[in-house]
Amino acid sequence: MSYIYFTEQEKATANDADIAAYLLSRGEAVKRVGREKVWESPSGKVSINGSLWYSQYEQTGGGAINFVRKYFGKTFPEAIRDLLGQSVGNETQPVTYERKAEERLPFEVPPKHTDMRRVYGYLLNERCLDRDVIHAFAHAGLLYEESEHHNAVFLGLDENGTPRHAQKRSTSPVSDFKNNVAGSNADYSFHWNGTSDKLYIFEAPIDMLAYISLHKDQWERHSYVALCSTADRSAIQMLKDRPNLKKVYICLDNDSAGIEGAYRIAESIRAVGEYELWRSMSKNKDWDEDLKELHGKAVIPAGRHKKMDVFFDLCTQAQDELQDRLPTLCKGEQAKRYRLDKLFDTIRPMLIDAERCETPEQRICIYKDIGKAIILGCTSKQTPSEIDGCISTIRSLYKPHRDYDSSMCLAHSISSDLAGIEAHINHKGALTRQETEDVHASLLRIAGNCFRQCGTIMRESHEAEMHGLTISQ
Repeated sequence: MSYIYFTEQEKATANDADIAAYLLSRGEAVKRVGREKVWESPSGKVSINGSLWYSQYEQTGGGAINFVRKYFGKTFPEAIRDLLGQSVGNETQPVTYERKAEERLPFEVPPKHTDMRRVYGYLLNERCLDRDVIHAFAHAGLLYEESEHHNAVFLGLDENGTPRHAQKRSTSPVSDFKNNVAGSNADYSFHWNGTSDKLYIFEAPIDMLAYISLHKDQWERHSYVALCSTADRSAIQMLKDRPNLKKVYICLDNDSAGIEGAYRIAESIRAVGEYELWRSMSKNKDWDEDLKELHGKAVIPAGRHKKMDVFFDLCTQAQDELQDRLPTLCKGEQAKRYRLDKLFDTIRPMLIDAERCETPEQRICIYKDIGKAIILGCTSKQTPSEIDGCISTIRSLYKPHRDYDSSMCLAHSISSDLAGIEAHINHKGALTRQETEDVHASLLRIAGNCFRQCGTIMRESHEAEMHGLTISQ
């Protein structure tokens, strides 16, 4: 049996092919609806935007290659040849390789130097860590100096005191070298076991030691773990091994990666048990930068999470605008159009208009208005406190580590979710108090998605401008 091999360029070109043109070449009917085109598949409507497709019925989508594979039963090479022509690709006889059994590298503790002068000098002078804190970890055998390159070694032990993880960090002030030793088990990274019910989670060992240096009062009583990344395995393992832990403080870096990591870790912890979760944020990029600032050194400032900032700004704008409009909205017939039973009559044409707009600015305005209309529909008396409560709920539902949907996917999600709620209300007729609360909760999630959509349209428009593209009807 022969194999067909394609270049990376051929694969990319095929996946970027115009799906509507492909369908028309097969004699399929394609209709234009607003900014997109629609094809009636055997399983329902499929929206098409260039090389992207989305099935509202199946809540899935993708590029041109998986479209052809899914709806026309083609193999991967057949799909590429269908999209680009039968002449692409090279047929080659397969080469047989002897498969080697996967072997896990053995973990070996880096050999110790006879003293810790370089480690102490680096951690005290360059990192401004507290001497007593350094000594406590060194005395416990969790911190030492490597013999060969004089790196600082941060050791992680399992529940039996056996070394299972090690991270090396250069002690040179001009080097950023750090890495986890080969064979390290991520379940047992650098940590400290205390007796209280508190666990503090950090990205890196030095961040952890810096935090302790800043909060020395009875620090030994508490538990701490440095993930040596933004993964959560070692934190989860500590919670499993130590049932006394009830309160968890997530202390990751104050930058985009750290913010998303904190949300992701919080989500993982909620999945394994009931814990009190808190977020502790450094003033600067991380806790060591805060410590260095106290010692008069130059520091790296905190980073921003642009997507989250935009989302919260939109929430604040909506809150202010609604508060300003309340005096007129709460009078007579104007209020009725925002009541729950009238809400969908208001929103339905707005959704159609949003996807027919020729400019990103127009789409943003409409989605923002949809979000505000939903908020008003979820209030019974349309008071400032009710609006504040709705905005607070929307803010709490935002998950920056999951905010990666395209505007097309979000548009379909908003439309289908609203249609589902409307159908539920029409089917039920009069709703109980609990059912009304559940509907309001679902609607506020959709309002949040409308504000997310605004931010997504902004990003996509900016990216298009950066690449010299024109967004048009």
